[in-house]
Amino acid sequence: MPEQPIDKRDERIEELEAEVADAREQFHNEKDRFTHTANRLLEYRAENERLHKGWLTQIEAHHHICSTLSQSEIDNAALTAELAEAREDATRYRWLRDPCSGAERIMNKRGDYGISLPCGIALDNAIDDATGGER
Repeated sequence: MPEQPIDKRDERIEELEAEVADAREQFHNEKDRFTHTANRLLEYRAENERLHKGWLTQIEAHHHICSTLSQSEIDNAALTAELAEAREDATRYRWLRDPCSGAERIMNKRGDYGISLPCGIALDNAIDDATGGER
């Protein structure tokens, strides 16, 4: 390769130095852009974690509410059944107390021992039979 004159070499050095300066500026710009992007990603990650924790809290609250509602439904069903049973008992008792009900039909004649009423389930069944289920 033939040797270039010094002026040409100096020009080439200046051109190369300008390219290096441009490359350094581009590098710093890219580094700044990369740093900014990395910081934004860290902010997004922190926000995502915060939202995730909030979401988990909401799910736990929802599960608690569902569990409470389920237990309330179970309690309500038990109380409804108990109320229905108490109403049946109250209706039987009112029928038994009514002097015009014909309650004497369910009394047992026990020979010399007099008259008695059945007890417990037998009394319930006797009243139900005597009223035909209409109370």
